[in-house]
Amino acid sequence: MLSPELCQAMVAKVDNVESIELVKHEVGDGALARVLHYQANVTLPPFAKNYVTRDMCAWTEDTRYDMKTHVAKWTVVPKIKPDWQKYFRASGSYTLKSDGEGKTTRIVEGDIDLLIPVVGPVAEKLILGEVKKIYDAEAAALRSLATLV
Repeated sequence: MLSPELCQAMVAKVDNVESIELVKHEVGDGALARVLHYQANVTLPPFAKNYVTRDMCAWTEDTRYDMKTHVAKWTVVPKIKPDWQKYFRASGSYTLKSDGEGKTTRIVEGDIDLLIPVVGPVAEKLILGEVKKIYDAEAAALRSLATLV
């Protein structure tokens, strides 16, 4: 979890992300403060192609992970026009719980709100599907980093 190499291990395991840039990685006072910048590589649905640019498929994730409680709190800010920021909110937390015998369960809780009439709920479902892929890739990357000999 604390490895600065995590983002590179993640990008190799997920096909919907073109790149992940480590912007900040600071460990201190029992916590990890991490900022990652993502650039997606996704196929947009036909209705969105006229409205969504490549730049709009980028975002910054700001995470603070408490090493004592094993809880991370995160926020996501999309790379969109400042005027449009008020229409998008994403934040939450995840908790790592030991299941014994070297197994860990991650419990993710969060909110994604795209406050755009009609297309908002559809886009939220698309975003949630992509987020799940990223969390699955992060889990695979964590497994591979944890099993290095």
